[in-house]
Amino acid sequence: RETLLDLRARLQKQVVAINDLSLYPESHQVTHMLDDPITFGRAHHDEIAVLLNIADLPLAPLETALHALKTHLRSKNPWHRYWACQAVALIGHPARSMSAAIGPCLGDPHPMVRLRAAETLAIIGITKPDPLPHLYAVLNSVSTEAEALLVLNTLVFLQDHRGLKVAQDQLRPRSPGGQVARRLDYFKTLNVK
Repeated sequence: RETLLDLRARLQKQVVAINDLSLYPESHQVTHMLDDPITFGRAHHDEIAVLLNIADLPLAPLETALHALKTHLRSKNPWHRYWACQAVALIGHPARSMSAAIGPCLGDPHPMVRLRAAETLAIIGITKPDPLPHLYAVLNSVSTEAEALLVLNTLVFLQDHRGLKVAQDQLRPRSPGGQVARRLDYFKTLNVK
């Protein structure tokens, strides 16, 4: 335990020291960081440290984690809400009591928060409200391929590993080319069998 805690603390320190941009979804990286990731990381150093702390909340005692996550779900910062949803998903079934706190995130102004909120509810086994229509709405409203791919990856995961039935006729992304088209083809092959 002592070694684990030491290694974990050193890793957390290193992630903050290097301004690890993986705490932001790929879609945000593509649109905001590709031109100058080092400058972006330096400018967002403090935010990255907070995001890492939120991401690590599943390591805390359950009640401590859930209390902090409720606060982060109400944050004005969308990435705090994003990671709070992710952390609840990582905790899994023991965090089912968080469904009421996550519910408002289904209507979040930021599409990636809505994505993670719906995904989290599905992961912790909440089916009312049904997360799939929320995911379809995000998929069909986002404007970039990177965002659409994140939603499609979630839909594949939920169908393949959570037993949810994705309605192919609801998949109408605004950017259907490239990798998005390949991912849509995956759903077509499932219906052929």
